Amino acid sequence: MDKNSKILIQGGYGFRNWGDDLQLWNNVRILKEKGYKDITVMSPSDYIGKMCDTKITQSTHSIYPKVVRGNDTFLFQQFCLIDGSLKNNRLSLLGKKQQRLIETIKKCDVFFFSGSGTINTRHCYGLMIFLTSVMIAHHLNKTIIMSGQGFTPMNNTKLEKFIGGVIGNSDKIFTRDFAEGLRALRKTNIDMDKVVVGIDDAFTSPAGKVDLPKNTIGINFSCFIVPRIQKELYELAVLLKKNKYNPIFNYFQNEKRLEESTTKGDFPIHYFDSPKNVVGFHKACSGVVSMRYHSMILSLAQQTPVVNISRDEYQYSKVKAIINETKIENLGISFPETTRDSLYSILMKAIETQPTKLKEINDKWRPKGNLAIKYLEGLE
Repeated sequence: MDKNSKILIQGGYGFRNWGDDLQLWNNVRILKEKGYKDITVMSPSDYIGKMCDTKITQSTHSIYPKVVRGNDTFLFQQFCLIDGSLKNNRLSLLGKKQQRLIETIKKCDVFFFSGSGTINTRHCYGLMIFLTSVMIAHHLNKTIIMSGQGFTPMNNTKLEKFIGGVIGNSDKIFTRDFAEGLRALRKTNIDMDKVVVGIDDAFTSPAGKVDLPKNTIGINFSCFIVPRIQKELYELAVLLKKNKYNPIFNYFQNEKRLEESTTKGDFPIHYFDSPKNVVGFHKACSGVVSMRYHSMILSLAQQTPVVNISRDEYQYSKVKAIINETKIENLGISFPETTRDSLYSILMKAIETQPTKLKEINDKWRPKGNLAIKYLEGLE
């Protein structure tokens, strides 16, 4: 594709979640290295300017129109149908926000969709604004590429139809969840010839230099943490310290209230200040306990042994996809199984058993790079 092509990247960026923001940063980095200069980012949040050195659609959050609740789904105001199509005769009746959204999409040559969490029927409501933009891009005959997108279980027939109707408009879909993602996509009845199995967009993010004490164990937790898990993680840190490890806590949203209540002031907290710092931290650790998907992905990418704590079946499906694909051991543990002793035991096993498999994963995945951008380059 011509290097002067206008690329519009849409995703759930700027919500102080380093995982999604790393996907944006890495994609912009690669596109610029390839020589693409006209890159615009569109997100419901305005807090994305410092995440990547590129222009941001003006007042991005204000161009997304609000949605209204339908019987079983959200319907885009006035013109979104349940089968994922548009009421063409209604476009002229839209308000200023809707018109601005359409004008933003109209200016691009390629609509690049990434970093919007996992698409499934459970989370479909929150993704409706993003999915509607895909429909508009299709209506305007734009090239649509979904990159490194997660797909997990579909359990609602009506929403499956909606999701299939929307994402089926894509020219190409690059999913990160291997067999699990393919299984979910088949339920939407889309054309599977459009689907390519790839890796998460953040996997190839370069690491910065981060100096940590020897034998550091990173303990990453999420906003979904509950008091019992806070207690178990704190006690795990005590046990690690007793056994000559250096536990350091971190949180992708950098919310001091939650971090300090978990550590009780007894253990250090690493606050991330840049994408390279996030990746570098995971590289510098001797092991990682993670509650976030992207903390697990970055650990795998930096060949750092990792154990992921899954809060529910949706999160575990992402972990299971990697386990089934790579046969890596001691990668996941569920909320009900999580205790100080069980975490310590599986972490020690991960440190012992994972290094060879982590090298195999990197030797296989890293050379592939970002398949969506490679596809983009091949377009005429």
